[in-house]
Amino acid sequence: MKKHTELLGILYIAFNAFHILVAIIVFVILTGIGFFAADLNFHTHPEFENFPAATVLTTIAIFILSIITLTSIPGIIGGI
Repeated sequence: MKKHTELLGILYIAFNAFHILVAIIVFVILTGIGFFAADLNFHTHPEFENFPAATVLTTIAIFILSIITLTSIPGIIGGI
């Protein structure tokens, strides 16, 4: 029974660490798309230079990262 409990703890830690890793990947992708869109938009359409693509997507990425991290931390603590 002890081995099963240890395995379940390891699985909880791995599963929630994977969630945090996916959140970091989503953060990097959304932030990169935002900066790429802002740079592309600035060079092709100078009249839209104040379009906050990078700011909006970075804010959304931070929100997603924080929500997933805050919901994964209790699982990691429970696995430990």
